[in-house]
Amino acid sequence: MADILINENMTVGQAQAVVAADMDGEAVMMGLTNGKYYGLGNVGSRIWVLIAQPCPVAAVVDSLIAEYDVERQQCLQDTVTFLQRLVGEGLARVV
Repeated sequence: MADILINENMTVGQAQAVVAADMDGEAVMMGLTNGKYYGLGNVGSRIWVLIAQPCPVAAVVDSLIAEYDVERQQCLQDTVTFLQRLVGEGLARVV
């Protein structure tokens, strides 16, 4: 799955084999398949919440643009890169 190139027309969601919790506005999680722990910063945690239910990448970007002072192209690039990492670690999936 890590070889998939995510784009704004794809839909992504959280993987099922993840235990996550909110700690003062930041997500901490453990991948059950690899036993690794992860911590997400403020924006990463917001993306995590947005993909709790499968959501188009474009909708995630639209939500982030509405909440943060960022240009669409930069937000899209950063969001896709972040989602690629989540998918690569088995924390998110393309649906």
